Amino acid sequence: MNCHEAYAEEINRCMWADPNPDRCGCKGHGLWVSGFDSWHECPFHSHPDLPHPEWDEETHGPCTFDWDAHERRVCVVAYRQFRDEGGELGVTPELFEALCRRELGAGDHTPREWVNAANGLVDELRHTLEEANARAEGYSCALERRWDLDGQAEAMGWGID
Repeated sequence: MNCHEAYAEEINRCMWADPNPDRCGCKGHGLWVSGFDSWHECPFHSHPDLPHPEWDEETHGPCTFDWDAHERRVCVVAYRQFRDEGGELGVTPELFEALCRRELGAGDHTPREWVNAANGLVDELRHTLEEANARAEGYSCALERRWDLDGQAEAMGWGID
């Protein structure tokens, strides 16, 4: 597979997409332009009424899409996904919200700030769990465990016992 085929495979598998609009290739707008100069629909942030980014008001008329409602919808869905992932890691929805509030601090916060706090919390929970599991298996840290697993996989692929 050459580099163009590998890039096309990454595009087709939506490896550029992320539930967090700030980390997603589309930035929460629903469409992403690839290096092939073509537009791709985001599996997380697309909407059936979404106008194409190259919408021309002279040709098509004024755009009536409610971008504020879309932003709220995108952020609510992302926050709920991260909250549910926190639940899978043993954190109740109430505790999850309290930890996000603590991370955000006092004051009013945008929906994207809430999503970023929730995403960071889930990342931290996953990291803590990965470290604990590695230590329980006798490794000094998760990185050492990953190196060992990579080495084992390479040895198997090369036929080394």
